[in-house]
Amino acid sequence: MHLAITAIQDPVDDEPVERILNDVESLKKGVVKTDRNKQKEFTILLVGETGVGKTAVLSLIANVLAGKRPDNYKEFYDPDNEVGGTQKHSQTKSARIYTLKSVNGVTVRILDSPGLADTRGIQRDELHKKNIAEAIQDSIDVVNAVLILANGTVPRLTVGTDYALSTLSAIFPCTLAENIGFLFTNVSSPLSWNFDPSSLPSVLQGNTQFLLDNPVAMQKKYRQHMKTNSRIPDKTKKQFRQAVLAGEQKALEMLVEMFDWLDGLNAQPTTDIMSLYDQSQKIETEIANTLAIMRQAAKTDKELDDVQRQLDGAEVDMKTYEKYEHVVNRKDWYQKSTDRHNTECKHGREFHRHYNSIWAIEEISELKVNQEAKAKFENAQNAKERAEEFKKQIKDKKTMLQDRIKNATEELGRLVERYSNLSLSGSFAGQVETAVKMLEQNLEGMRESGAARETIDKVQASLDSMREKLEVLKEANRSKQRKMLVLANKFVGYFTGP
Repeated sequence: MHLAITAIQDPVDDEPVERILNDVESLKKGVVKTDRNKQKEFTILLVGETGVGKTAVLSLIANVLAGKRPDNYKEFYDPDNEVGGTQKHSQTKSARIYTLKSVNGVTVRILDSPGLADTRGIQRDELHKKNIAEAIQDSIDVVNAVLILANGTVPRLTVGTDYALSTLSAIFPCTLAENIGFLFTNVSSPLSWNFDPSSLPSVLQGNTQFLLDNPVAMQKKYRQHMKTNSRIPDKTKKQFRQAVLAGEQKALEMLVEMFDWLDGLNAQPTTDIMSLYDQSQKIETEIANTLAIMRQAAKTDKELDDVQRQLDGAEVDMKTYEKYEHVVNRKDWYQKSTDRHNTECKHGREFHRHYNSIWAIEEISELKVNQEAKAKFENAQNAKERAEEFKKQIKDKKTMLQDRIKNATEELGRLVERYSNLSLSGSFAGQVETAVKMLEQNLEGMRESGAARETIDKVQASLDSMREKLEVLKEANRSKQRKMLVLANKFVGYFTGP
């Protein structure tokens, strides 16, 4: 691992000597030396989480290239491109390219990007990422280096820096890996540097690392002390002054190494950056489409539950009113025909009639219909038929949606695999997981600080959305694994035979 500041060791005769091109005294005069970079032009992307000090680093480089010493330091930034707000809100409104020239004519172009991990939400960071990509597309053909800024006083990358790194790695191709360096702020010596390099992504653990306690910030603080406190003892003033000059010396030593490092890098075209950005947007679109289909499928589940309840209700009603008809049995007299006259009777002769019939009792069954119950039964029967037809339609729709989900997740898997083979991050799902962690941390902090309910709800909605994305990506990966397993089994079966 290459550290920007090397620990003092006893000299060893056969120890390889690093190429040293620049020197502190030249940088004090604004002179930058180049050897391999024949164009005498460096393009640097400056990235990091909100509040880590990107604009202050830009100010330092601008002052050094102009040959300015601490007494003449100026804060270098575009006031029209800055916004107010807390350190958690990006102070830079949009990506801005600054073109600086050293006293001896070396051009340094720096893309000062909006800070990521902005507590105003993932949507804000997506806009920042888009803004960075568009600035690169419009104005930058090649990149010499990407400097990732991180707070050097903490033992590991903060969740915010990890998220910023993950987000921007999404559009950095693997070919850019050697051109990425880390600049740890607020620390100038390895002795006060508590950071654990093994916490960096494995692909970047061997990359160059620089340490900086920015003298521009020191000089600003020194001026504030002198302005607000007229009773500072001369001894303290001298100590302040010495601290600033010592900070300048350390910073210039760091810049010597940084410019030497820059001169030895091969510039990388930005076409791959834009290609990856476009691919990442396609993946985002495919995730959104897949989620939309999944929501439709979930809606059909609810519709099936509803129609099943209708079916169950119709069946209960049919059972209740199925006996709307019933038979009533009664006995009655009727004349039964015979083949002879019937004369046996107890009445007087004057009342007698000779008929070929007799009176007999018969049991009569009559079908009684409850018209109200019949109507309810028929209504229930019709409702059941309609519900069964609706259920069939919903099932057909669900089958169609499941096929679309399968196709969408397979296409998403192909897009992610193609992207992962080119991207420095190596995993789209890993980026989303990092975003989930960052949002969870922000949400916890907001709740502890008593943030407004509306703000908390917005962050919660973003978190829910990212969790949905993550689940879709995991399903796409599972789909890919299942497909690979099927192909592997077919392959084995082809060679083993029956």
